[in-house]
Amino acid sequence: MGKSTWIIIGLILYFIGGWIAKDILLSAKVTENTTLGEVTFYECLTYSIIAAIFSLVASSYSPNKNEDPKGFIWLVAITIVTILIKEMPLSVGLIALYNIVNIAAIILSVSTNKNIK
Repeated sequence: MGKSTWIIIGLILYFIGGWIAKDILLSAKVTENTTLGEVTFYECLTYSIIAAIFSLVASSYSPNKNEDPKGFIWLVAITIVTILIKEMPLSVGLIALYNIVNIAAIILSVSTNKNIK
């Protein structure tokens, strides 16, 4: 599989897998006392977990199992942005920036892996 195939699979998993996982999580977590900030945080957390798992798999993919995995910086970036989402005031720009960071992490984790041709 080429890099573009990996990226397309990653984006499909991010949007569709995140949508399904978010719906499952919110159906179990939302009560009448849940605030909009908490709902947004759960949504962002769900998408970041999907992006982090794919970035981890894509950055550590190696047909030769003896190589050290590289590219864990994307996992760290997603974690930092998720923590910042909880602390910053809610805005449309913040959600857009958050999604851009997740999508960039997916694309860059595939692009920087020299084992994916």
